[in-house]
Amino acid sequence: MCNCLNNTCAECGSPALSMQESGYTCDNCSRYICNSCWEKLHTVHVKQPTKSGITGFVKLCKNCRTRMDSASVTPNPFIG
Repeated sequence: MCNCLNNTCAECGSPALSMQESGYTCDNCSRYICNSCWEKLHTVHVKQPTKSGITGFVKLCKNCRTRMDSASVTPNPFIG
């Protein structure tokens, strides 16, 4: 069960069928991301700690990707 702020996908907006539906959450803001969108997301490397304290290889929702400083986030060529 996901620990979601809401039950609509942060990427495509589709509703989760139920809170028991398997899905993922953004590694920064914890918004729900459906299985289909999660598979399409690229893993990025966050070099500098963000306000929420994340670093390392993460998957982020579109809102978090846009808000992150492009200098602190780089695509990971080894992980898709």
